[in-house]
Amino acid sequence: MILVIKEGKVIATHTDDQEYVVDHYPDCDVIKVVDNAVEFPRDKEGRPTGLPEDPRLKGVPYVDLKRQGITKQRLADLETALAALLGGGA
Repeated sequence: MILVIKEGKVIATHTDDQEYVVDHYPDCDVIKVVDNAVEFPRDKEGRPTGLPEDPRLKGVPYVDLKRQGITKQRLADLETALAALLGGGA
């Protein structure tokens, strides 16, 4: 499950296959957690009544999708630079 968090409050949730949401929320934290790691508030009949709390406050493991994207880009840049150094001297 992907959670969008702004100022310590979850403002949106998305399914795991919607990682494009990182670009849609530039001023927010976007994290991925295991589906059963968050609890939605529910009414007497068990229907969700709101959004979950920020799971980071409870120590729930998560992946920061914005940082993950930065790390992937840095790795790609390093691989390109290494390939140029190893194979490119004309």
